[in-house]
Amino acid sequence: VILIPMMVFIFANAFIFANSFAGAFEPFPHIAGLIGALYASLQMLFASGLSSIAAILPSHTQFSLASLLIILAIGINGLLAYLRKIN
Repeated sequence: VILIPMMVFIFANAFIFANSFAGAFEPFPHIAGLIGALYASLQMLFASGLSSIAAILPSHTQFSLASLLIILAIGINGLLAYLRKIN
C-alpha cells in the first residue's frame, strides 16, 4: 500500500532537490561553499524538526506519514511561491 507511492515520491524528490540545490547557488556563485553549508544545515534542521513532529503524532499508520508529506509539500510550494512573488 505504501511502497509504490513512496517510490514515486522519492523519485520526484531526486529532480526537485537537484534543481533547488542549483537554484540556491545561482545568485551567490562567489560564496558557493557558504551557501552549500547553509543549504545542507537547513535541510537537516527541517528534517529533524519534521521527524520530531512525526514521532509525537498519535497515529502510527500510513495516514500519519501521508498527511505529513502532503502538509510538507504544500508548505514548501507555498513558501516558494511567496518568495518568487516578492522577487
